[in-house]
Amino acid sequence: MRVLIFCHRHLSYLDQVDIKQNGIISITMVDQKTDTFDDVLESLPIDANARGSEFEKICKWFLSNSPKYKNLLNRVWLWDEWPDRPGPDIGIDIVAETPDGKLWAIQCKAYSSSLQINKSDIDSFLSISASSQFSYRLLISTTNLIGPNAEKTLRVQEKPI
Repeated sequence: MRVLIFCHRHLSYLDQVDIKQNGIISITMVDQKTDTFDDVLESLPIDANARGSEFEKICKWFLSNSPKYKNLLNRVWLWDEWPDRPGPDIGIDIVAETPDGKLWAIQCKAYSSSLQINKSDIDSFLSISASSQFSYRLLISTTNLIGPNAEKTLRVQEKPI
């Protein structure tokens, strides 16, 4: 299971990646920039849909510019930008393509750090991204709390997350 967690640190440079025993990836970013990730989160709209849309744009930027991901991914699209999308967003927020043409399905969750991701929060993502069209799945979240049923479900997926 791989879950990318945005921590409450600075945005600009990837400094440390810590893969915990449960497979959760924790990223620490350090820089002397004045805007922290907390500042960016606080500036997002209160409305859940608008907040989620803005967070998806941040995630797209991160995947396109992070030293770790910009070399792994040739292209990164928001769902509505992806030319091969079969219809409206029903769980996948971002699609990325590797240099060898494999696709990643990515879901972004802009939750309070005190809230947990529940199974119902990821069910549609897991369902639609199970398609053979996608080789890899990634969950990006602002919380590192994952409910027990969600964690169990993530662990037993045939396709990695």
